[in-house]
Amino acid sequence: MISVILPNFNGEALFKAHLNDTFLFFKSMGITDIIIVDDASTDNSVTYLKETFPEINVLVNKKNQGFSYTCNKGAKEAKESILLFLNTDMLPQKLNLEFILNQFKDPSLFALSPKIERKDKSGIIINEAITTGYFKGGWFSSEVTPDYENHKNTSPFQILWACGGACFINKEKFVTLSGFDTAFSPFYCEDLDLSYRAWKQGWQILYTSETSFFHQHQATIGSYFSKKQIEQIHDANLYIFMWKNLSYPPFVLSHIFTVLLKIVTIQLRDIKAIIRAAKKIPYILKYRISNSTSQSDPAILKKWSSYYRK
Repeated sequence: MISVILPNFNGEALFKAHLNDTFLFFKSMGITDIIIVDDASTDNSVTYLKETFPEINVLVNKKNQGFSYTCNKGAKEAKESILLFLNTDMLPQKLNLEFILNQFKDPSLFALSPKIERKDKSGIIINEAITTGYFKGGWFSSEVTPDYENHKNTSPFQILWACGGACFINKEKFVTLSGFDTAFSPFYCEDLDLSYRAWKQGWQILYTSETSFFHQHQATIGSYFSKKQIEQIHDANLYIFMWKNLSYPPFVLSHIFTVLLKIVTIQLRDIKAIIRAAKKIPYILKYRISNSTSQSDPAILKKWSSYYRK
């Protein structure tokens, strides 16, 4: 059935507030393989979990490794064929188990993304799970586009990437892709990269409103990294994503021109990101040489092209 994997870093307060309800929710659905991977927390998370939830499998990293490594470690311990990656600030609202299991009978399905709702700064509930993308002006743009649901008018439907905060993934295919790429550590773009690599293999990522979670949006990252640091990590990882995954020659040439233009015009934010990302070039070259794909970049992105032409 389903194994639930929760990466954790200093989530003791969240566990005390929500884990019991989450645990009972899954247990009522017959989902009992729950794995929490602690990423070297400095709070009392591990002791609290082991004392309060002996039925949960708790794994502990000896040192802080980041999101990708932590999720991959949990996946290796998973007993079931479908993995549910779930952040500690995601609260289950609805889970249509029969629907999920039926969807994964499709051999082309890599990931299924549930509806993920949260309150924005003004208190309005928004859906952050519907994702699309396009390539223009030498740049790959990936966007959260809630109104695409009205545009598509069906469910389930294809999205660009499944949010790592709450998504169901075929374990066998996840292993085939070697899981989340630790090159994106400590965070950001690893879920986009994983989903795009799945699209490249001819698999698909779907969104459904049949299952939903509410995102408490506790901003754990913001507690340990400054806004500037977060921006630098995100910017560099986006370059790593493009350098690793773009293979359509016109896209590649257009992107190279854009990078050169940013350097020549001394766009400092991008230059810093490029320098940071350049440290991964040996790995990126090795990856590109050793991996083959069946789908081109235009073939993938054309799925959402009508939305951006509206």
